[in-house]
Parts: sequence; structure tokens; C-alpha cells
Amino acid sequence: MFLSPLRRGEEADASANFGGPAAAKKRRRAPRKRREKNLALYLTKYIHNSIFILFIKHLKIGMNSVLITRETDYALRILRALADGGRMTTEEICREEQLPRQFAYKILKKLEQAGLVGISRGAEGGCRLRADLKRVSLYDLTSVMGGDRAVSACMQAGYRCARRESSGTGCQVHLQLLEVQRALDRELRSRSLYRMLYGPGGESAGKAPHTGEPPPPAGRFSIDVPDSRRND
Repeated sequence: MFLSPLRRGEEADASANFGGPAAAKKRRRAPRKRREKNLALYLTKYIHNSIFILFIKHLKIGMNSVLITRETDYALRILRALADGGRMTTEEICREEQLPRQFAYKILKKLEQAGLVGISRGAEGGCRLRADLKRVSLYDLTSVMGGDRAVSACMQAGYRCARRESSGTGCQVHLQLLEVQRALDRELRSRSLYRMLYGPGGESAGKAPHTGEPPPPAGRFSIDVPDSRRND
């Protein structure tokens, strides 16, 4: 007995059903499984990347929320390198104080705008201290670097307290924090950069502190307490 030859359509059906219905179903499901697997891998990578980005943002916020920021710390080290009154290039400052160059340029620009450092260009150029470090306080330097010295949000200029606005009465917590803020500001003002670099005795380890050329105008670095820091 001979089987009749398969027509083209029947041959295709037979090929699709090779191995039985279960095998054919498995083959049809394979592309979908690959798509689902690829989607799962993509979502996993996306979630991991999102968590990493959030972690970096939180880390940056944490670094910027400290009182003595990294910029202020680097500024102190730059001033220490220039404290003997000599001229130094940015590369020499970075090498001596172990500073990243990209930060040094930015900080030197701020110090120059504040009149603390002079920068000259050209082949014989460099950086030189201009201010008398005995007349510039740590409070002044944090202001130049744009640091936030507020111990609480309600100490910041322009802060609006919903409770005080709704109740119309003073806040004892605000008053107590205001005392803490004033004590902190007084302490920062009492620490000259000269003292920060050389200690209470004012003695330098190998460097004679420079007195500045010319000295900054009186009151140049005086920063008023924001209006929000007031008694209620």
C-alpha cells in the first residue's frame, strides 16, 4: 500500500507539527520567552541604574550639606600654599596640596573675585596671596565659597514657616535655634584664617605668613545675618 504524496499545504502543516503538537507549541512560545527574558534583563538593569543614580545624588546632597564644604576645605589648602607670599602656578599648588586641578581652577576664581588671591596671566604669571589672613575669618571664607551655615531651614533667608504664619505667634524652637545660630556665627567669626592655618600661637611650620598685598578694605568680607534670623 502506497501513501499518496502530500500537497504543499499539507507538507507545511506536517513540518510545523514535527515532533507532535507539544513540540510545535514549544517552538511557537520560544520567541515570546526570549522577548520576556530580554525585557526582564532590561528592567533589571534600568532599576539598578536608577538606584545608583539616586545614591549618587544623595551622596552629593550629603557632601554639600556639611558646614565646611569640600570647596572651603580646598580653599584653605590653596591659601596655605600661598601663605608665604610667593607666586605659584595652579599646577604647583595642586601638586603641593594634593588638589584635583578641575576644582582648583574654580576655587581660585572665587578667591580672586573676593580679593583674597591675585592671579596674573602670561609666562611669568601665577597666583599670589593678596589678603591679610589675620583679617579674614572662617565665616568670611564660607561666605565666599557659598556655603550654607544655617543650622536649620528656618534660619535661611526667605524661609516661610507655615505654623508661624497660621498661628501668628512666636516659636520657641525657632528662638532656641536662633541662639545656636548666633553662637555658631560668632565662633566662625572668631577664627581667622591665619589661626586656622597656624594655630592659636600663629607659628608656621616652615612658612612665614604673608600679610597681604594690598590689605583688603575694612568690612569687605563682613556678611550680614539674613533677616530671617530674627527674634519673633
